[in-house]
This record gives sequence, C-alpha cells and structure tokens, in this order.
Amino acid sequence: PDPRDLPLHPFVRAVAAGLRRTTPRPATRLLVAVSGGADSVALLRALHALAPRRGFGLRLTVAHVHHHLRDDADGDAAFVRDLADTLGLPAVRADVAEREAAVAWL
Repeated sequence: PDPRDLPLHPFVRAVAAGLRRTTPRPATRLLVAVSGGADSVALLRALHALAPRRGFGLRLTVAHVHHHLRDDADGDAAFVRDLADTLGLPAVRADVAEREAAVAWL
C-alpha cells in the first residue's frame, strides 16, 4: 500500500488537526526548529509523515540553533543534520556566540 494511505499514529493525527486549524493553505513552507530532543524530533517526524498527504503539501526545512553551551552541543547539531539528511529534508543551522561569550551573557 501507498504509505500516504496508512493509518496515522494518534500524535500525528493531533499535529494534523493543529495544522488544519492554523495553516492558511496547502503547500505551506514550514521551518521546523529541532533541538535534537525527543519533543522536537517527534514533531519533525509527524510533520514529515503529513507532508506528502493530500491536503497538506508541506515543504519542510529543518532549523537548528547551535548554542555551544553544552559539551554535547556538537553532537546535537550533528544528530539534527543527520536526521534531516535521512528524511531527505533541507537543513539550516545558526551558530550563536562562542561558549565563553554566551556564558558571560547568562
């Protein structure tokens, strides 16, 4: 069967309902902020599942802010880039100030 016709997980259905209420038209471009954490990854995967479905036509781009604050920040950035590649989505990354400058600001 065509994957676009398979039943959706309840979480994906909830995301679909939110999109129907807030998205003005089909073929919408969405910039999806992904930290690499479970919540943003789940949202990205749900949007990716909905993107090709009739009535959505979403064009997704993955966005990641590399904050350089945690020791694992490089790993987060690499994970998000690899996830975008795996899903076949374009990705953008914004780097904020170097760690020392960011910590001084806090």
